[in-house]
Amino acid sequence: MSATPRQDFLGVLDPKQRLRLSLDCPQPNLRRGSYLFLPGEPCEGLCVVLSGRLKLSRIQESGRELTLGMVEAGELCGLECLQGLSEREASAQAMEDSRVMLIGRARLQQLLADHPGLSMALVAILGDKLRASQQVIERLLLKDVKARLAALLLDLASRSGQPAADGVRLRGRITHQELAGLIGS
Repeated sequence: MSATPRQDFLGVLDPKQRLRLSLDCPQPNLRRGSYLFLPGEPCEGLCVVLSGRLKLSRIQESGRELTLGMVEAGELCGLECLQGLSEREASAQAMEDSRVMLIGRARLQQLLADHPGLSMALVAILGDKLRASQQVIERLLLKDVKARLAALLLDLASRSGQPAADGVRLRGRITHQELAGLIGS
């Protein structure tokens, strides 16, 4: 995870287009701890997090959970649908009460064809995710656990921290286990 400029995928659309999309697409509410999707489920489209925070993870053969990252309001998840995969490869679990918009594959293709700006926003988002993945690999290979934790906390503070009298207060709750998963320890 890294502090990357936040890309507003839906911000490319004008308010009327966003309203139409919101009327066309399901917007389920998720309670903390509930799953949006699990590995092996059909990959039917892209998810836009409207509010809250989701954790993306996989369970390894050993039974250990591998945390792939967090997705916050305004960000996308379920990007494997862009690769044409038929099944989800990871799970998305609400870390706090959340709401998402589900954009089906056919609707997404129509949106990208009708609004070239969305395609450019998607390319920028994918570029940011690639850069963030490269930074995670570098941290895992070159930094000790304390340095990885410090980098994660700085990233969380820059992404969603609230100024406080004694520094920055992180939004929501993150367990020790979730922190450990996010830094690969």
